[in-house]
Amino acid sequence: ETGFTTRSVLCVPITHVPDTYGCIELLNPPPHRPFQGDDLRAAQDVAEALAVCIRRERLAEARA
Repeated sequence: ETGFTTRSVLCVPITHVPDTYGCIELLNPPPHRPFQGDDLRAAQDVAEALAVCIRRERLAEARA
């Protein structure tokens, strides 16, 4: 038991169609503020960039 309390979760998939690599999960925004549209868009941007990196790495490994 860690004592950590999850109050709110925002989860975004890391995908590069047709593959899904995982997800980004954000927990507990700052006090007295729910997750907002900007939080979602930022998480989506990170997930998209990460998916491209993963896809490129996997293609490079397949060629090696």
